[in-house]
Amino acid sequence: MDVSTQARIEAGGAARAGAPAGDAADGAGMLDRLLALVDVDGRLEVRCELGAGWDLAQDAAEGHHMPFHVLLDGEALVDADGLSAAPMRAGDVLMLPGGGAHRLRDRDPASLTRPGEGALLCGRFVVPAASARLVRALVPPALVVRGEGPDSRLTRLLALMREETDAPGEGGAALLRHLSGALFAVALRAAMAAATEGRSVRDQASLDAGATPGAPSSALETSAAGVLALSAHPRLAALAVALLREPAADWTLDGMAERAHLSRSSLIRAFQAAAGVSPAEFLTQVRMTEAGRRLRAGRDSVAAIGEAVGYASEAAFQRAFKRETGLTPAAWRAAGEIVTPVALPERKRLAG
Repeated sequence: MDVSTQARIEAGGAARAGAPAGDAADGAGMLDRLLALVDVDGRLEVRCELGAGWDLAQDAAEGHHMPFHVLLDGEALVDADGLSAAPMRAGDVLMLPGGGAHRLRDRDPASLTRPGEGALLCGRFVVPAASARLVRALVPPALVVRGEGPDSRLTRLLALMREETDAPGEGGAALLRHLSGALFAVALRAAMAAATEGRSVRDQASLDAGATPGAPSSALETSAAGVLALSAHPRLAALAVALLREPAADWTLDGMAERAHLSRSSLIRAFQAAAGVSPAEFLTQVRMTEAGRRLRAGRDSVAAIGEAVGYASEAAFQRAFKRETGLTPAAWRAAGEIVTPVALPERKRLAG
């Protein structure tokens, strides 16, 4: 979409008045808003014992399923979207929000000579279909989050997952499902911290000049699109937080550019480079995520929900929702959520 057609951002329909005055300049709260909007279900499916020369390849996942892998012991190399032979060490987490095909393999076959010397947890995060595009705009398609110190939240969470897969207690399957869901938030927070700390202050000067945001921290392996890139740039992050908090406001491209203290063309270029979508597309994704949540959670009319997320016209909201999700709002509400029974992860042995 060119600048002229974005002069008034309505994401498919007329929006209500009242753009927010501002948010924290550093973009604090972006992850809070994402997690408040999106219900993430975690499913731990397989625990693999690793032998020398092990190799695991997986095909692309379903549209709103996002695989993850936790390397408990051993070392690995990862090939995925934006990652080529990226190293993983014990305590690292591979997240694949893009759902693409990927491969993990033994980094040093000579290091695994006895059973039990390597271990890998495999599972997936599942988000509502209406939320998948927003999550993928904010999170890179593939990232390796490095294990932190022994007292970090991520390390303690992985220790609980290891303990429950080693010797499941009563209710272990349900507990592992909750721990796996929590992994999405804990690992993503660690990734955001690593990305922000690893960037030079020169990145902001590059953003001012309209350049692509800089490279990720060495504490993180990722293509660096999405929330990790946005969070490192206060102007873009503050705008993203404002859109997440007030999707129903009467956002225009001029208003967004003013909020970010950038020209319209610089905003479009920088936001696209960081998030992989334009500001207008991002706003639509936020609105559809909130609409999907409201449709499932309450009894408000479709027209009322459309208005609550920024559409003055019910017809415009109906068109936008079906375009984004493939379903009408009424069909989405009627479909409900599919409840998947919990089960302990399957145990497998991988070796060359």
